Amino acid sequence: MDCRVAVRRALRAGPNRGLPLEGLGATATHRHFPTRQDVLGVNEDMLIAAVTLLQQPPP
Repeated sequence: MDCRVAVRRALRAGPNRGLPLEGLGATATHRHFPTRQDVLGVNEDMLIAAVTLLQQPPP
């Protein structure tokens, strides 16, 4: 079995031109620990937790 991966380093533009983009991304503010129902089912509790968070107004 073969596996190929394409990797390209992305650099910033503007005032930070030339600096790498590594380290950017979303920071988690909530964490859901998998429940028994999540593991044995199809992530029911995780989906309910996500929907509950999405229904809250933004801070």
